[in-house]
Amino acid sequence: MLRSIASRLVVAFVVTTVSLVAIAGLALFGVAPQFRTVGAVQEHHLQELSIFDDIRLQLNDAVHQDQNYVRTGAPAFDDAFEADIEEIARLVRVHASLHLQTGLTPDEASGIFRLRRAVDQYTAVQDEVDELLTAGRRAEALAVSSGRGRRAAETALSTIRDLVALERHEANEQIAGAATQADRVYRFMLIAALAAVVVTGGAVWSVVRSVTTPVGRLVDATRRIDAGNLSIRTGIGGKDEIGALARSFDRMVDRLEGTFREQERFLTDVSHELRTPITIIRGHLEVLTRGPRTPGQVARAVAVSLDELERMGRLVHDLLLLARAIRPDFLAPERIALRPFLMEVFDKAVGIAPRLWHLGPLADVVVLGDRDQLTQAILNLLRNAADHTGPTDAIQLSSRLADGTVQITVTDAGEGIDPADLPHLFTRFHRGSTSKAFGGTGLGLSIVKAIAIAHGGDVRVEGREGTGTLFAVILPVAAPPEVHQEEPRHATLV
Repeated sequence: MLRSIASRLVVAFVVTTVSLVAIAGLALFGVAPQFRTVGAVQEHHLQELSIFDDIRLQLNDAVHQDQNYVRTGAPAFDDAFEADIEEIARLVRVHASLHLQTGLTPDEASGIFRLRRAVDQYTAVQDEVDELLTAGRRAEALAVSSGRGRRAAETALSTIRDLVALERHEANEQIAGAATQADRVYRFMLIAALAAVVVTGGAVWSVVRSVTTPVGRLVDATRRIDAGNLSIRTGIGGKDEIGALARSFDRMVDRLEGTFREQERFLTDVSHELRTPITIIRGHLEVLTRGPRTPGQVARAVAVSLDELERMGRLVHDLLLLARAIRPDFLAPERIALRPFLMEVFDKAVGIAPRLWHLGPLADVVVLGDRDQLTQAILNLLRNAADHTGPTDAIQLSSRLADGTVQITVTDAGEGIDPADLPHLFTRFHRGSTSKAFGGTGLGLSIVKAIAIAHGGDVRVEGREGTGTLFAVILPVAAPPEVHQEEPRHATLV
């Protein structure tokens, strides 16, 4: 199957060229030889007719010379008669040479035989006349010449007329046959030319349709999408440039549709999450406006309102972070030596809560990333681990190489994850059944995933309820890695 428009255009051009060459070849090697054959037949028969006409003229001249010889007895007329007879014989031989390859037809052979016999008879009569004249018997010579001589001459002339008629008949038949054959070849050439035109037209039409049809579908899909229907797809599956363009277009529309759905869900979630603190703040303020309140009541209302406003601020900050995570300028990438970087993050994490903090083996690699964003992602995982463990539970931060990537893992020995919550852990505003008591916005893990994806990586989670949890941030390696096994470090915040 032809995969590119250029290749199909080349094939159409080749088909067109071959068709034109075929038509020209038919014209040169099909019809032209037939017309040349007709011309050759005509020329051949014209030569034969010319020979017969010359024989007739020579015979008439021989008769005239014989009459002069009989009347005058002058030897010059006798010599002229002999010359005419010799010329007639030469012309008969020339006629025979024209049939060396084709041969004489039976009618032609019979006519030539009768012509020769008539000429021979006429020559014999002339010899007899010559003998009579030599003997001085002029009257008898005149009678022989006027009688048998004239009849022999008339027989020869009649034979020539028959041969001319036969030649013309044969010429007409052969010319008609050659013309019929030429007409057949011409018709064949015409049919072949029409077939070539059809094939060429089909090839060109196929190329035109293969281009215009998908382009038309693309235009129609673009118009319908522009009208607001993002569910439209081109469905073009060709392997050429237009097929690649259509697939890219469909993927773009997929992303647009997903973005719009995400925006719609985002607005729904935001409105839902902001409605609660706004309602709480409004309720406390309304209570304060209903009449005199004690200083303690006012202080409690203000404290609750400030707490809710602070929660709204954190929520807005996290939402803005998620919104910026899909922008190209979200990251300020730099080359980060991962081992010292994780040691710094670990030192910050031990102040989150009193836990058994461990720094496990670290891979000595370089990654290309945003230091602040990666710090927030790892601290979010460590904070999440602290929220789901007790003071005597262990939390470990480590990293290892795997298939050209580095996995930064946070493991804990806490309460684990309900299997029902696993598919929704990284969904915005999702709070698992074991995490509702810890508050929060429900955006921490969503932020971790968004930061990982922005770095060209991903997040993996393993764990079951009651067995602890493992989160792994997977990042591409920016430099040839050298594995460095860091001595385990332990810290306990009391």
